[in-house]
Amino acid sequence: MLSDSNLDINQIIERANEGNVPAQAYLGMAYTLGLRVPADRAKAFEWWQKAAENGSSEAQFQLGQNYYFGNGIPQNIEKAAVWYEKAAENNHPQAQLNIASMYLEGQGRPRDDAQALQWVERAALQGSDGAAVFLARLYEEGRGTPVSLEKAFEWFSKAAAKQNAEAQYSLGLMYARGEGVERDDVQAAQWFQKGADGGFVLAEHELGECYLYGQGVEIDYQQAYNWFQKAAAKNHPLSHYQLGLMYANGLGVDRDSQQVVRHIRTAAEADYPEAQHLLGMMYYKGKEVEQNFSEAIKWFRKPAEMNATESQFMLGLIYLNELQNYPEALRWNQAAADRGNPYAQYNLGYQYQNGWGVEQDPAKALEWFQKCRENAEGELAEQAARACQGIDGGRLVTF
Repeated sequence: MLSDSNLDINQIIERANEGNVPAQAYLGMAYTLGLRVPADRAKAFEWWQKAAENGSSEAQFQLGQNYYFGNGIPQNIEKAAVWYEKAAENNHPQAQLNIASMYLEGQGRPRDDAQALQWVERAALQGSDGAAVFLARLYEEGRGTPVSLEKAFEWFSKAAAKQNAEAQYSLGLMYARGEGVERDDVQAAQWFQKGADGGFVLAEHELGECYLYGQGVEIDYQQAYNWFQKAAAKNHPLSHYQLGLMYANGLGVDRDSQQVVRHIRTAAEADYPEAQHLLGMMYYKGKEVEQNFSEAIKWFRKPAEMNATESQFMLGLIYLNELQNYPEALRWNQAAADRGNPYAQYNLGYQYQNGWGVEQDPAKALEWFQKCRENAEGELAEQAARACQGIDGGRLVTF
């Protein structure tokens, strides 16, 4: 840092040329940001390099940034790692976190979780709350160390004491799940409140969940709605989904079909699988929207391709019962049946029994009816039992 802030730019340049390291670092920043000189990335890099070679940890870090992002020079991840590590060795906290990330990802350095842990710990011990959260995550995931939820809790607590909203949220999760600490829903809600007050979107959502289900607080649909709204305004998909359900059921708000569709669709378009499945069901049944099997297929297909068995079953059902596209029905019923969905197991048996999309095979039909009977409950189990006995030849399972 320059000892005399009253120097004009020419005096700073003169000192930098004389080898004054703070002046060199200042010029690196000045030419980067256009402070008292025109912005010039090439000159910025030149002065950062001089200061870095003379031991300035900030200049070493900034040189790493230049190489990492290709600012004014060709991107070079290996050189970025070199300069981050030099700055880290000079106790630059952000450089320590950056080089740790590179060791974790095997980027510019061989992957080495233990080395990453050491750098993060050095940054955390300097008092960085962000580093404390990073370190807690490593203990939580067992990266470079055996899993220790107790140590994760300890480091989250240190960061939370410095008003780090992510850490406050993480403590809420640990209390809610009883991980690293005895389960305590009241404490969980209190920490979610702190994180939410700090504007952390995941905490806002979880606090909404607390008020919706009465976890650690009294049920309060209006409060749940308010916190889901805050999180949804930050594009949190699950909060949009919950708002859709609240509008559908008139919880804390008047029932509103347009708002149901808007929020469920927003969550579905953000790739939230439950919302995609629900939107598919809405189009299948014509509930809140006009019935449209093509739209239903579109939305069921997304989670089905991620092996969501309920969506796979619904695709099988539409292709079998509504569109009579038996090969596609077979494909999706088989996928869901193989993953244990009893409804799909029953309908797959039905396809083998009737030779729909597959060669008729009574033995295969019986095999799938038996699997359905073993996995199902209630009326479906009774229907499968009758099918196994050949009573009324079985009938298709629909919704």
